[in-house]
Amino acid sequence: RHQMSFVCPLCEKGIATERGLIQHTESVHGRTGVYKGARAWESWRGQDRCLTTGVTAVDTTYTVNDDDYDFEEECWRCNFCRREFNERRHLLQHLESGIHENKRYDCKECGKLFTTMSAQRMHFESTGHSRKQERLSHTLISDTQKGMLMITNGSHTGSFEATLNFDGSVSGNPGHGGAGWVLVDDRGSTLVHAGTYLGSYISNNEAEYHGLIKGLEAAVDEGIKRLHIKGDSELVIKQMKREYNVHHPRMRELFEHAQKLLQRFHVTQFTHVDRQFNGTADQLARQGREREFD
Repeated sequence: RHQMSFVCPLCEKGIATERGLIQHTESVHGRTGVYKGARAWESWRGQDRCLTTGVTAVDTTYTVNDDDYDFEEECWRCNFCRREFNERRHLLQHLESGIHENKRYDCKECGKLFTTMSAQRMHFESTGHSRKQERLSHTLISDTQKGMLMITNGSHTGSFEATLNFDGSVSGNPGHGGAGWVLVDDRGSTLVHAGTYLGSYISNNEAEYHGLIKGLEAAVDEGIKRLHIKGDSELVIKQMKREYNVHHPRMRELFEHAQKLLQRFHVTQFTHVDRQFNGTADQLARQGREREFD
């Protein structure tokens, strides 16, 4: 038996998978309600049409009566596409599938359009297209599990969508410097891992800030809104939390750049970690310092 990992926020039925939850909600509680919820979620995140096409949602009710029966061909016929059906219920199922309604969802990678969110999600899973949209769809479902207010106005902060680890490395202080950053989502998938060479006259603290800034920019590009940020530089972490002042002009410029990027997120948390727990970002920063990312 499948473990019921998800709960419908409307009827509290247990569902085994995310796609199963979407299919259940659309079929039992209505496609239009799901679409309106998705649009509200996009709106409060400031990510209009990240999953949807933005078309106007119209409630549609379908009925099949005797006028839909073709007595000459002895079949039930769809008035939209002229397709034939042997039974009335099959024609009704065809209409209620939403096949003739406005396409409410899309795939940003291939441009394919979908009437339902469940069809969009199935496309992502079967093709591997649009990793970012698939992850945003996962985040939407995760937010439904925290209550309907999370969908409509973000009244609950919820869990972090991703974790950013950053680091800097210099040979001499100042000297040749590199920065590294790793972004991992809440399912443990690595979204970004990269490093870069910074130049020949960089201080260690500057390198740390560059790693942070590059990581924040990557998280913005990935559409993350709730981010946990980890680094092994106690100075940078405490400055970003405004527990320490920033006096050096070059450091001040980097600090202000990073603070401006933080405004792109709804929730952020800074955590200082030991270097042993920041190994991947440290390795990438060292490789960047050695110009392996030129």
